[in-house]
Amino acid sequence: MGRLQEALRVLEEYGKVIDPHMGEAMKQMRYQVYILESQLLGYEVNEIGKLRRQKLQAATLYLVTMPVDHIAEVVESALRGGVQIVQYRQKEGEDNLRYAIAKQLCEICHQYDALFLMNDRVDIAIAVGADGIHVGQTDLPVAAVRQIPQCSRWQCC
Repeated sequence: MGRLQEALRVLEEYGKVIDPHMGEAMKQMRYQVYILESQLLGYEVNEIGKLRRQKLQAATLYLVTMPVDHIAEVVESALRGGVQIVQYRQKEGEDNLRYAIAKQLCEICHQYDALFLMNDRVDIAIAVGADGIHVGQTDLPVAAVRQIPQCSRWQCC
């Protein structure tokens, strides 16, 4: 399932360049594979998960942050401009500062009814109440993240 999801992601990105409809179709197929995997593996699907999945599928504008001064103001501005998902990406720095920024950004996102995703750091994502996490190929495997009880609510994101 993981390889299928990765392949669909590649096709989605390629499709966006060739034909936006193809990119969107691959995106929808990828989300259907997530749902199928959840059902096959017996993940509990709750109302919050369904709501998050719906928001994720409906989103048209996704912000991935980079280290900047006044990041909270930048993110809030983006949310006012229509961003529906914010992924906080901060590879360097002290954990206590990353935690404080992530908590602030998560609260701002929820004020705007947007999803907040943490990049790479499962521990910080759990601690701040993130809606999901982005894990890359060199991070924890998705299957391992899903085994963490607090992360089961992220099955859709």
